This record gives sequence, structure tokens and C-alpha cells, in this order.
Amino acid sequence: MSHNFKTSLDINNKNVDGNINKINSIINQMRLVDENLKNLFSYEETLNDHDALLLFRGRVSKRIVDYSNLITECDNNLTCSEFISPNLKEQYEYHLKNIDNYKRELSVWWNGRANDYHRLCMENFLNRKISDINFTSNDDNKNKLTDINLKDTKKLMIDEINRMKNVKSELIESSQKLKKQDEIFNIFEMKIRSSAKLIYSLKKK
Repeated sequence: MSHNFKTSLDINNKNVDGNINKINSIINQMRLVDENLKNLFSYEETLNDHDALLLFRGRVSKRIVDYSNLITECDNNLTCSEFISPNLKEQYEYHLKNIDNYKRELSVWWNGRANDYHRLCMENFLNRKISDINFTSNDDNKNKLTDINLKDTKKLMIDEINRMKNVKSELIESSQKLKKQDEIFNIFEMKIRSSAKLIYSLKKK
């Protein structure tokens, strides 16, 4: 065995080991995100405030996006590796299917909570309004107070409408991110299948 060939072989082995270590590290991170999402959904029954509902959806959406990014990174490393154990591939496939389950679960959860969210928003608005009203026995003061309260009510309603518009915008943005991730996964899946067919055809030769 020539010295140059041995050196090249050692370098290739180091690259393979380094890539496998990186894939293992990514899979460990995916496992942590998976556990975090499971924990989040296990506590969602305790949500009884409109801010808490919005915060929960935002946190879950962020975790799903993080999960998607890790899966994409893992797929890139698997594609670049020639020698990958079946166990690593199985773990990757598990997470690839698992993220679709979380997307569906989040969608079902929000469809079942959207009405509650809007109801809680209105209750919060009414409670804030009631707490601001101070009744007086003087008719003149009452009329003045009524005018002030009407203006305040209008302002609070405009603020609440703007708040709900912002919520809708955030939800649309999250949905668009998840949709984009789906498109990326579909492309990667096609590439994996194409690579598998190519490898199979080369083995037959």
C-alpha cells in the first residue's frame, strides 16, 4: 500500500467519523425538541387565558420550525455520507414522520381553540371596561362620564381589533413557514428516493 493511498484513506475515514458524529449530535437535538413538544402538548389543558393560548401556539410553532431545520440539516449530512448505519436512517425517518404528526396536532388544537381564544379576548375587553367605569349620582357628571366612557370604549375596541389583526398576522406567518418546510421536505424526499434508486441500479451492475 502506497503512502499517499494510506494517507488518503485515513483522511476519508476521519471525514466519515466526523460526519457520523455530527449526525448523531443532530439526532440528539431532534430527540430533545421531540420531548419538548410532547411536554408542551401535555400541559395545554391548563390554558385558560387568551394571552396564554397565543403564547402556547407561538411556542409550539417555533419548536416545530426548529425541529424542521434540524431535520433538514440531518438530511443534508445523510445525503453527503456514503456509509450510514440503518439505525441512523431509521431515527431520521422517525423524526421526518413525527414532525408531520406535530403539525397536524397543532392544526387540530388551534381549530378547537380558536373560538375560545376570541371569546376570552372579548371577556378581557369587557372586564377592562367594567373596571374603568365609576358610577356617580350627579346627572351632569354622569352624562360627562358617559361621553368619556363611550370614547374610551371606542378606543379599547380599536385597540382590541388591532391586537386581533396582529394575532392573525402572526398565525399566517407561522403557517407560511410550516408550509415552506413541507415543500422543502417533499423535495428532499424526492432526492432521497432518486438516490436510493441510483444506488440500487449501481449495485445491480
